[in-house]
Amino acid sequence: MKKIILIFLLLAASLVTVISAQAAFGIKLYIDGNEIECEVSPMIINDRTMVPVRVLFENFDADVEWDAAASQVHITARETDIVFTIGSKIAFVNGNNVTLDAAPMILRDRTLVPIRFVSENLGCKVSWDDVTKSVFITSPEEEAVSDIKLIEAIEGKKNTIVRIKLTEGVAPVITTASAPFRIILDFEKTSLSIKDGKNHLSDKYITEIRWASHDGYSRVVIETSGEQPYEISGEGTSDVEITVGNGTADTDSSFDEVTEPEENEEQEEQKNQAAQEELVPLPEFENMLIVIDAGHGGKDVGALAKDENGETLVDSNGNPLLVEKDVNLAISLKIRDRLQEKGIRVLMTRDDDSFTGTNKENLMARCEIANENNATLFVSVHNNSAVSPKATGTEICYTEESTGANGITSKELAQNILPYLTEATGLTDRGIVNRPNLVVLKNTAMPAVLLECGFLTCETDRKVLMDDNKLNDIAEGVATGIIKSMKQIAKNM
Repeated sequence: MKKIILIFLLLAASLVTVISAQAAFGIKLYIDGNEIECEVSPMIINDRTMVPVRVLFENFDADVEWDAAASQVHITARETDIVFTIGSKIAFVNGNNVTLDAAPMILRDRTLVPIRFVSENLGCKVSWDDVTKSVFITSPEEEAVSDIKLIEAIEGKKNTIVRIKLTEGVAPVITTASAPFRIILDFEKTSLSIKDGKNHLSDKYITEIRWASHDGYSRVVIETSGEQPYEISGEGTSDVEITVGNGTADTDSSFDEVTEPEENEEQEEQKNQAAQEELVPLPEFENMLIVIDAGHGGKDVGALAKDENGETLVDSNGNPLLVEKDVNLAISLKIRDRLQEKGIRVLMTRDDDSFTGTNKENLMARCEIANENNATLFVSVHNNSAVSPKATGTEICYTEESTGANGITSKELAQNILPYLTEATGLTDRGIVNRPNLVVLKNTAMPAVLLECGFLTCETDRKVLMDDNKLNDIAEGVATGIIKSMKQIAKNM
């Protein structure tokens, strides 16, 4: 009996040694390009990567239940039900038993499961980068619920109509942008039956129509000749029409050119007065406070500029070429200045290179600043990084758990800012991403978003982030989106 106990203790000690050695590798986990922080680091057991089940499935919007009596974990997501038993290599997927290469285990009160097995059963793609010791999980693309099959322009004397035909009715998310004025329609879960393209018009109302398919949605942009009045009809149906111009519908393809009258001195004076009034805070903004959070800071440097081999780029003095915390602060200060020029009250979570406490304490302190001051909106400024140097683009993280406090949701705030931000960066539009577990989105009482302006690990993006003129454009774009959201709040309150 003593011999059996001794063998058991030796095996247990060996397992602890293997676990400790593998955990020391610092294995990283990425889901859809975003690094996931785990309370217990992912590790390799029997050549299989094990990760904490709850952290993983919180990012897949799955239901996770623990049956203490049976030592079982029940996971339900995407019409798939998986049951694990701790210490057993037999799992059940939708009632069918499957043999695992590595049994689920409990370490430091956290349940670890084989990531590849779970992810692939949920339809995800899984890859391993041996150089960086990283696991990459890519969620399956959502199937489109509709297709755009036709985009046409009907030119008339008094207006021009853009007609968009879909296979199924989808209500577009509508935003506008300036310089030049554009009407932007985003059709979620909609693909294009036609190829990405554009149509130049010799028209006095519309100069160009362009359309493109993105991950999870399709976008149609109508660029107008100056800022034109417009009306949209058929939203939510298979026939959406955008009437651009100042008259009633008139589909006569020929029209008489009208020479715009020159502005007289009185009109010019009115324009100048209106421009000055823009600097005066609107009455409905007087009680609003915007918190701008410059991500990272101090010892928390954030991402670094790296080359295609993953090596940190340095300048002539041997210092890092580009540090995320510095770029975040530069953009944040510029956003603050733009808003304050409009008479809007702004509070910064940091306006210097500062950091307090642990990473979690520092993030929670930023949330508390906003909560204690009863802020109206919270905007956190960040920049991205990836193992692949090809990863590029601009995105905004939001939380679906936002219920519309202050008359706007986190998602609506993200949608209001993104068109202006992507226009300013000129980079790929990566869309808005639901990240409910980000600390600054989860723990702020007001609508909050986290901006990812570009990738420090991509040469194209770095050129944008190292150009002060582009940073000015980014700040102007973000400020414009924030002001649009403030107007929406004022209207809904």
